[in-house]
Order: sequence, then C-alpha cells, then structure tokens
Amino acid sequence: MLDSILDTIGNTHLVQLPVLSSTSRKINVYGKIEYFNPGFSIKDRAALKMIESLEKTHDIKPGDTIVESTSGNTGHALAMICAKKGYNLVCIVDPKTPKQNILIYKAFGANVLVVEEMDENGSYQKVRIKTAKELSKKNGWINLDQYSNPGCWMANYEHTGKEIYQDLNGKIDVLVACVSTGGHLSGIAKFLIEHLTKKPLIVAVEPVGSVIFGGKPKPFKINGAGLSFVPKNYFSEYVDMELKCSDHNAFSMCRYIAKHEGILLGGSSGSVLSVISSLINKGGIVEGSNVVGVLPDSGLKYIDTIYNDGTYDD
Repeated sequence: MLDSILDTIGNTHLVQLPVLSSTSRKINVYGKIEYFNPGFSIKDRAALKMIESLEKTHDIKPGDTIVESTSGNTGHALAMICAKKGYNLVCIVDPKTPKQNILIYKAFGANVLVVEEMDENGSYQKVRIKTAKELSKKNGWINLDQYSNPGCWMANYEHTGKEIYQDLNGKIDVLVACVSTGGHLSGIAKFLIEHLTKKPLIVAVEPVGSVIFGGKPKPFKINGAGLSFVPKNYFSEYVDMELKCSDHNAFSMCRYIAKHEGILLGGSSGSVLSVISSLINKGGIVEGSNVVGVLPDSGLKYIDTIYNDGTYDD
C-alpha cells in the first residue's frame, strides 16, 4: 500500500514495439511509456522534483502560491501535486490551450489566467513566461520556471535514465526524445552517457516550426514540444542529431501505433517514433541496436484532434 498518489510517480514501463523493430537487422525498438504516471505524462517527474527541492530548502510552505507558464502536461502535474500538498497554483495559459487542459487544472483547484498578447514570433510562450515572473515578483509567489529549473533534468537523471538503464541491463545504443523544455532529454542523456561504456547515439526531435534547432518559427499542431526560444535545460552538447518532424508524420504515426500496438499516444510521442522509423528505414541506425524512444504522454487528451479524421493533414 502507498501513502499517496504521488508515490506512483515514476517506474513506468519500457515496452518493446515490434511493429517498428527490424528482425532482419536485429534492431529492437522500445518505448518508455510515460502515461503510466498518475498525471498521464513525464512532467509528473519534473513537477514533483521542483517542488520537493523547495521543500528541502524550506522555501515553500502549505498555503503558498506557485505560478507557472503552462499549456499542457506541466500544469496538470503541478495542479495534482499542489492539491495533495496544500499549495495554491496559478496556471498562465493562452488562447491555444486546449479547453480540456484548463478544466483539468481547475478540477484540482488551480486558478487559470489567460494571456492574449503574442510575442514577436507569433507565439504566446514568451508572454506567458514574462507574465508568470511579473506576478511572482509582484505578489511574492513562487515561479518554478520549468524551462531553466535544474529540477527538471535532475528528476530524469536520477530516475528515468536509471530506469531505462536497468530495464535493458545497460544495453542502450540509441536514445530518441523530444526536447520540449529540455528536462527529460537532457537528464536521460546525461545519465546514459555517464554510465554506459560506449556513448549512445542521442537524437533530439522537435516539430517543424520550433526554433530550438534554428530556423524561422511557423505554426504547428503538436502539443508538448516546440518553443520559440532555446530553453536553458536543453544540453545540446549531449546531442548527436537534431531532427524535425511534421504534424502529419507525427499524427500518422500515433494512429499507426494505436492500430498495430494498442498504445494511444500524444503527438510528441508520435514524432519520436516517426523519427525512429525514418532512421531505421534510411539506414541511420546500425544493425544490432537497442533503440529507446521516450514517449511523454497519452493520446486521450487528443482524441478530438489527432484521432479525429481530417485533422492531422499538413
């Protein structure tokens, strides 16, 4: 028996994906399925670590208010954790935030503030972050800043990377993950590089339209990845390849995996698996490799978009 729902965070399952693996070339593909976390995403890990770090230094107490820029899984994770621990939460969102996400935040008792102004790139991200910092300073609230808070990569260094290593007995040749806010890719990559005898191939994935790898910003539909700036938690020095994935390829892969593996995934997970499939087909992964894709969240939040006919075309 566990003491609380928070004790169920982590120790998610690594599942082999035969439909993407290559028997003839002895390439095995595995998915780290993070929707087994109670908040249905990998962000539960980072959110808990950020808050627990404040608790260890006595910089937060029950009744205090956390304010954070979020439009997706981080808000869900923080709202759940704050509800359990007795903290107040203000989520800074924008008009593109799915209504379902806002309802989830409110269900856990969080307050929601919508920003209407866009930044110079036509995105709301910088405005949301600026608003969260201004409110933190003005009201004495705590802004975690998931884009630069070291707790985000540390959570995945201490737990996610270690779990993958143990599940495959240290036999990992390729890691593929979205950058997102940088935390899970950087933390897992750092752990594997430090603990494996041979450095694995580290592949970073982002949507077409994200500027993390350079280029001009453009609209995209993939949730949970893609930024109009480069987050401090992205450790590009660990990365061997930076690849972008289109909405169409990501969403098509989500639907393919649902039909052939019985796994319902979100768009960022689809982009990871799409890149893995492309690398295997083009000979970018050597024979005999164990390939791990980090699959951040469930497709349940995207039933009316990704899994709705006609919504995933470019």
